[in-house]
Amino acid sequence: MIIAIQLRLDVARDIHQIISSELTPTINSSSNLLNTTEALGVSLKPMHPGIDDPGLIPYFMIEVEDYEFAQHLIQLLQEFKEVEAAYIKPEDEPP
Repeated sequence: MIIAIQLRLDVARDIHQIISSELTPTINSSSNLLNTTEALGVSLKPMHPGIDDPGLIPYFMIEVEDYEFAQHLIQLLQEFKEVEAAYIKPEDEPP
């Protein structure tokens, strides 16, 4: 299952730069969020990599297998002021 995450635009831009350049993040809100996800053994991935549209940049995802872990992770993510939304993405269905 996929956890969908919407970040503040400024933080999302930082994380896109960190991910695309493989730089070590400086100590700030972006690095705290990345360190937390890394410590939990998950990766924050852009939903729209390589896109510079401010309407799409804030969206990220984390893939997990376990529903209870997903709920726990969502609760942790929602504690970050940089996270505007975090939820389990509904499964895709045909129209």
